[in-house]
Amino acid sequence: MKINFFKMQGCANDFIVIDELDGPIYSIQERSSLARILCHRRFSVGANDVIFLIHNDDDANAHMRIFEPDGSEADMCGNATRCVAHYLRTVRHMTSPIRLSTRSGIKTIHYLGKAFGEDWYKVDMGVFKFEAKYVPLQGDQIDPEQCFLGKELYFDALRDTVYTEDEDGKRKEGCIKLYTLNDGEPHAVIFYDDLKFKIPYKKGFWDFNAEEIGRIICHEDYFPIDINVNFVNIKAAKSSGYGEIEVRTYERGVNEVTYACGTGSTACGLISQMFKDVANPTKVVTTATLYRPREWLQIEVVKKEEEYRAFMSGPAIFVIKGELDWSWEPVV
Repeated sequence: MKINFFKMQGCANDFIVIDELDGPIYSIQERSSLARILCHRRFSVGANDVIFLIHNDDDANAHMRIFEPDGSEADMCGNATRCVAHYLRTVRHMTSPIRLSTRSGIKTIHYLGKAFGEDWYKVDMGVFKFEAKYVPLQGDQIDPEQCFLGKELYFDALRDTVYTEDEDGKRKEGCIKLYTLNDGEPHAVIFYDDLKFKIPYKKGFWDFNAEEIGRIICHEDYFPIDINVNFVNIKAAKSSGYGEIEVRTYERGVNEVTYACGTGSTACGLISQMFKDVANPTKVVTTATLYRPREWLQIEVVKKEEEYRAFMSGPAIFVIKGELDWSWEPVV
């Protein structure tokens, strides 16, 4: 079977886009298998996700189905929404704003024009949900109706790695202070300054073992559908006249620290503004920015009464257009 695809990227979060707008081509099972095959970076094209675009009966230009390298389906992907909007605007000749249906609702994306040599888009990421039942987060001492923001959880597998301290300076080994929320995807936000390592770590934010810690937290029983784990370093607060943070995200489904995560950067931008006095809007520097300084994200938060709504802006870039034969088995 011939597969036509576009490969796109936004802040090095890369995607294989397959267009089924003229009619379904693949079943759910085939989409899952294709994701396991195509996302592999040694035996295939390589990507963080495969995006299938299908016809939508609602008031939207298209519906986006997101399949991860492990074959699971994600609810939402912030960087992918910009890439899909760029595809629909330039290849399918649809007019901005683009309305894109996802499993977490319809997202509206506006084309902003050229910035730093790339096409930039602004995504309405929707309203945040903080209650534990929406994350979801569960446990004996966790009230599903309450928010879990700036509180500690114990991770037995991390007892030899990290700790927190109580008011008397007594160590609580394996404990981590985190903030949980859902912005279309479940996220835990951890500030780097809150991490205390049992073995002093001197290299800094970009070099500590985020993948090991993120993997343990992601798959812990507290999180029944797993959770994306974000580590944040504050670079500039309001006192500096602007807001800037650095973010590293361990993504569920991808099961590694990726170069960028749109929903994760959005969650980190909001939590940094709420609890660390970071200015709004906030510039988010990701691993991608280290390699290409012009690729970064901006998070703007609007508060109305008790609701927080976020807007994410960033680049969307075509990489390749291709055709391949589907003749392989998924790589285990």
